[in-house]
Amino acid sequence: MHKVIIVGANFAGINAARVLLEGGCNVVIYERQAEIGYMGASFPLWVMGKVKEREQLFHSNIVELADAGAKVSTSCEVLSIDFSAKNITVRDKFGREFKDDYDYLILATGSRSRQFPVAGMDLDGIHYAKFFSDANACVQRLAAPEVKRVAVIGGGYIGCELAEACKKHGKDVLLLETDKQLLPTHFDPEFAGIMQDQLELLGVKIHFSRVRSFVGKKYVEQIVHEKGVEDVQLVLFCVGFYPVAEIGDELQRTIEGSYIVDEHQETNIKGVFAIGDCCANFHQIIGKHRASFFASNAMRTAHIAARRILGRDVKNPGSQNSSVVLIDKLYLGSTGITMRKAEELKIEVGYSDFTGKQFPAFMAVDNPDVKLRLLYRLKERVLVGVQIASQYDISSALNYYSLAIQERLSIEELSLMDLFFMPHFNHAYNYHMLAALGAS
Repeated sequence: MHKVIIVGANFAGINAARVLLEGGCNVVIYERQAEIGYMGASFPLWVMGKVKEREQLFHSNIVELADAGAKVSTSCEVLSIDFSAKNITVRDKFGREFKDDYDYLILATGSRSRQFPVAGMDLDGIHYAKFFSDANACVQRLAAPEVKRVAVIGGGYIGCELAEACKKHGKDVLLLETDKQLLPTHFDPEFAGIMQDQLELLGVKIHFSRVRSFVGKKYVEQIVHEKGVEDVQLVLFCVGFYPVAEIGDELQRTIEGSYIVDEHQETNIKGVFAIGDCCANFHQIIGKHRASFFASNAMRTAHIAARRILGRDVKNPGSQNSSVVLIDKLYLGSTGITMRKAEELKIEVGYSDFTGKQFPAFMAVDNPDVKLRLLYRLKERVLVGVQIASQYDISSALNYYSLAIQERLSIEELSLMDLFFMPHFNHAYNYHMLAALGAS
């Protein structure tokens, strides 16, 4: 029976442990935080009140894993790895150091929020939207009657969700983004503008401006940014993540600092794997290794590594960073690359935009518009990116397009796909087909 040590007990580490335990492995887990299994994506839902009990924020716990046969130690820091001796050095919460041997090692060390060093960051009431301790402190602070106004820093997915959540919590909300648009990583301006309109309709005040400093005595009282000074009593930072990949000097890393892995999630050292946020997988569109800070990627890479250890030849097909965000009644989804990313990578692309209805006109139902953009390589004409927006739930379409990009389908192939039609569900002249036909 293989002994597998997993460093990190969040989404990636726990899912790898489950697969390995089912396969009969001896699993030992070390986690730096005091809690395990916290789902960071639930932060805005907790703020909004859609998650009622704090236990619902966790997808696993020590008791569950222990009952399944794992040995779990929290508040433990892995200090170093001796790859030749196949052991790690650990320091526990009491400061004691010890070594532990392994047959296989999985690094699931995750990510941290990008730091934002400006004057006043040490004031109370300023939090990063990452760990449970931040979420807990934020929810408690939001309940304070003196908190009237919240500043959310960062206009990505989490920032937009938290802006909505704080607004529905009854607070005035200021959203700051340093780019010229919201959601710059995943959407072109034509789609990001739809999100901006939706948030402003909810009453969120948006500035495309950079933070200069914070002012206050004990708690934060004001935010100073490029376009002015405003009163705030709570600040939430959502400015992206960076990989935690500090241990193991011999392991290869990208320029950004992520562990480089092969198609089986194995590092350059045999028997040592990296999964989830801390690693960079090969991105088939970009042609380089890139990190992906999504729970779906954590789940996928965990299964690949665990099954490889169990002797199964499962390969990572790559990631398109598929994602959907829901703000009020607006669904906004993307997969693959944007026009901006294509220009940055010097990939010549064409695009086809189409706006259509979800249902036939004769259906007596709400029939929202669906706005769709398909990006494709001009030379090979294969799909490389999709953006979609609607008041209708179009989330499942992203899986369809993610697979299309993965399998390198052409625009012509997409236009002739055998898509079903039933008036209760869609339009015979559906926007998927018509958008593809517009480019073929």
